[in-house]
Amino acid sequence: YTTLFRSVDEAIFKFTGEESLPKFEMLKAKIQARLKGVEEYKKALNYVALTYPNVDEGKEAEKTLQMEIPVIEALNFGLESPTSYKIIFPKKYPYDKEVKNLSDKIAKYIKDTNAVALKSSEDIYTLTDNFLVIHGFDTKDAAISVLAVLQLHKNYKVKDKVYIVSTEDYKIIQMKKKLEEWILLNK
Repeated sequence: YTTLFRSVDEAIFKFTGEESLPKFEMLKAKIQARLKGVEEYKKALNYVALTYPNVDEGKEAEKTLQMEIPVIEALNFGLESPTSYKIIFPKKYPYDKEVKNLSDKIAKYIKDTNAVALKSSEDIYTLTDNFLVIHGFDTKDAAISVLAVLQLHKNYKVKDKVYIVSTEDYKIIQMKKKLEEWILLNK
């Protein structure tokens, strides 16, 4: 996403005045949603809708502003009952060697315990921050138990900053870029 973000800006500059420009602007809006959150997405969609009202991308942007953005904006932490949990490790991007070490420990734990329900991923958060995530916990207690093993067992000794988040709150953190707000609410 970060590389694509820069490439799309270059393409917009290169194709100014071309028929394909609204497509690049819409792509940029979608990338901004992923990297900067719903507020920046809304601004970018508004730009596309106002700048290209008579082309498909402008119409799509207007429809998204009317139908999808209000739904996302209405989301709030704790409104839905949790269905599952994740363990998230916030990390600066680009990564240093310590992140590789943590990633290896997580993979080793999943392999050592044959925890088939658990999966790990590297999730983009912003242009400068990502999450290492362990998915697949049915309860918060299960996540707490695994985290305790990762932190205390001699084979892992994980010391990184970490949070246990419901899947529903994680979606909001990602869409609205509100990790700090979530942390404050869950102290």
